[in-house]
Amino acid sequence: MRKTIVIIAIVGMILVSFASAGLVGFLSNSVSGTVEVRGPVFYLDKKLPDSDKYYSLKLNEESTTTSKPVLDGDENLWFISDVLGIDNFYDEKYNITLTMVAEGGDSNSTGTIFAELWIGDENNMWKEDDEAICRTPILLGIGRDEYPYSLDCIPKNSDGLKNIEKDEKMMMVLRTAPTDVGVKIYIKSSKIEVLVR
Repeated sequence: MRKTIVIIAIVGMILVSFASAGLVGFLSNSVSGTVEVRGPVFYLDKKLPDSDKYYSLKLNEESTTTSKPVLDGDENLWFISDVLGIDNFYDEKYNITLTMVAEGGDSNSTGTIFAELWIGDENNMWKEDDEAICRTPILLGIGRDEYPYSLDCIPKNSDGLKNIEKDEKMMMVLRTAPTDVGVKIYIKSSKIEVLVR
C-alpha cells in the first residue's frame, strides 16, 4: 500500500510539473509591437461658407481643394478651424508647411510673409493687441516654381499654450510686408502639425 501511495505521489508530481510547464508556456506568450502617436494636423482648406475672406483649417482631414488664393498686401489670409473642444495641448510646437510661389515684381524682387498662429473665439480672435502664439517670417524669391516652405513655430510662452476655452479655435493668419510682390498659396499641400516640443 505504501508503494502505491509513493507511486501515486510521484505520478501526481509528474502530471503537475507537465501541467505547470504547459501553463507557463501558455501564459508567457505575448504580443509586442510599436505604436506611433501623432499630434493633430490642421490642413488649409477652402473658403468658409458665407465668407469672402476666411478659409477653413480642417482637423486631420486633407484638403481636396485646388484653390490658390493670392496674398498681395491688401488683405491678410485667415484660416480658421472648427471649435477645438479641448482644455490644452501638451507642451507643443508647430511645424507649418506652406507651398507657395511669389509673383510680380522684377527678377531681383523678394517678398516676406509672416505666418502667425492664434487661439481665440469668435468674439475676440481678431484683436490686434493680443499676442500671437508664434510669428514666423518667410522670405520668398521671384520666379520660382511652387515650393514647400517648412518652418517650426515655437510658442513664446515656454510653459506651452495657455488653457484653451471649449469654444476657442485654431487660427493661422498670413500677412505680407509692404511690397509689390504677390504670393500664391497652394492650399492643397499646406498644413500645420502640432508636435511635442
